[in-house]
Amino acid sequence: MEAKNIRFYKGIGKNIKAFRKLKHISTEQLAEKINIAEGTIKNIESGAVASFQVYYDIAQALQVSLDSLTPDFMSSTSASGIKSTDMQLFIEIYKNTSSNEREILMKVIKSFHVSCPDGD
Repeated sequence: MEAKNIRFYKGIGKNIKAFRKLKHISTEQLAEKINIAEGTIKNIESGAVASFQVYYDIAQALQVSLDSLTPDFMSSTSASGIKSTDMQLFIEIYKNTSSNEREILMKVIKSFHVSCPDGD
């Protein structure tokens, strides 16, 4: 396999692992959700190639879009200058917070906007 392809699949594995950890799901739990061996999940997270169906099932189990698993998606930057990874992680963190925590989080974010109006 070409070095470019190896990096791509390692990137997918890294992103799967990041989302899995963010959602506090073990490799065993993820494997159970999609009915494959835990070792297969570990191999995929290390960069092993899987079928499209397995990637799709993993994305569904982690409740993320399939394209969010790709390294290109995770490193891309939108027109607003926000990395897709940052936005996806923010959304996941935000969804898993209480209303009080959300209020604090928004105050912190707004405080940065006020102190750095140009985004620098």
